[in-house]
Amino acid sequence: MSKNYRIRKKGYELVIFEDCIESPREYYKDDNIGIMACFHHRLELGDETPFNKIEDFVNWYNDNKDIIKCCIPLYLIDNEECNGNVSITTDKNDYRKPCQLLGFIYCTTETLKDNWAYDENDEEEILQDRLEDEVMEYDNWLQNIPPYYSFEIKDKDKNHINGQGVFADYGFEDMINEMKERNETKEYNFLFDALLKRERDNCL
Repeated sequence: MSKNYRIRKKGYELVIFEDCIESPREYYKDDNIGIMACFHHRLELGDETPFNKIEDFVNWYNDNKDIIKCCIPLYLIDNEECNGNVSITTDKNDYRKPCQLLGFIYCTTETLKDNWAYDENDEEEILQDRLEDEVMEYDNWLQNIPPYYSFEIKDKDKNHINGQGVFADYGFEDMINEMKERNETKEYNFLFDALLKRERDNCL
């Protein structure tokens, strides 16, 4: 579970806080080849589409098979193994069952036309791999994997000195060292060192 960190030394303060990054469906919208149509009674998931229910999509799909290059079913998992959140998978037999049909991710000749990475000779298997990568990225974001953090350094009067983000926490010590490296106010790096020492001592 993610948490925030705070340490004071020599009157200065370092705060490292969890930073919610933008959904990859929005952040990578110019690179994504897929459209993620999700249908859930309670949660807003996937992309904005003109379909109100799954039957609407199925009817549209049946009428437009000639322009659809690839389409993969999406399944929802909602249990204690999902890092406190729901999970989306393309694997109906996911070990974290039960799975329920959530919707589909698909690409059409139109969505592929302007994509920089698309080759008209790409086979469906290649497109399927890319769509599955998009689903995995989105699922990691839903589950906060990895958590992302930013930092802020404050002076003795709690005025902002410096702050940066966003840092992926694949390992706490590596993340802190990256913050130190990118910190423009090197004279305050003693705060990062003090935080690292404290966290190491707490683990002993």
